[in-house]
Amino acid sequence: MIVRCLESIYISLDANHNPGFTSEIIVVDNNSTDGTAHLARAAGARVVFEPINQIGRARNAGAAEAQGEWLMFIDADSILSPGLLSEILRLIEDGNSVGCGSTCVWKDCRGGRT
Repeated sequence: MIVRCLESIYISLDANHNPGFTSEIIVVDNNSTDGTAHLARAAGARVVFEPINQIGRARNAGAAEAQGEWLMFIDADSILSPGLLSEILRLIEDGNSVGCGSTCVWKDCRGGRT
């Protein structure tokens, strides 16, 4: 899952490239047993480790390592689309937002939506 997630992030960043815009990708290994840390490093992400399994602690560990002004948290089983990133960047540039969320659409294995 992490590989698809990271691929979608790189594609979305590339599609929304803007001079002066910088980004970094940090993956928090929260005791994964599926090779997440190795796969993330191989994909070019920086990996940090959080030993206590708790989503808040994992996100805080990543945030503590971040150098940027804005943070975006994406779960390893999620896919970022270029359009969603474009909208998020627009909200940031407007200067009227301090946070945002997104609506998720789940597709089952047969291609239907629920």
